Amino acid sequence: MKWFMMLCFLIGGVSMAMAASGRVCFKDACYVVDVAGNDEDRARGFMYRERIEPGQGIFFIFDSVDIYGFWMKNVKFALDIIWLDEAKRVVYIQHQAPPCSIRPCPVYEPPVVSKYVVEIPPGDAGRLGIKVGDEVSFTPAP
Repeated sequence: MKWFMMLCFLIGGVSMAMAASGRVCFKDACYVVDVAGNDEDRARGFMYRERIEPGQGIFFIFDSVDIYGFWMKNVKFALDIIWLDEAKRVVYIQHQAPPCSIRPCPVYEPPVVSKYVVEIPPGDAGRLGIKVGDEVSFTPAP
């Protein structure tokens, strides 16, 4: 089993925005997302950002299917974390993962493998009725 944890490191002089962006759509809502497709962007995620705006998120793309754990170290707000399989179907949801307030930080991981992960504002998954088995689409920005 391979663990992917959002590692704590400082990225001096680098913008918090990621190089790539796109759009992730669930059945009733779409999000403008940063795309975390490399180790540096995947490790940084929402770390050090002050807030998450409505309709905003991050789409994590991994090189292979595996179990990917996430933690909330240095994230200042709660998030809904949604794991997707290779076909971009929801396989697990962590509702309203809180910022890390204890050490060591808890790791959130699904009981099944995934290829993609989406982080969206806290409570959106429940409010929108997102559930395991739902299909998700991703469109990269031009």
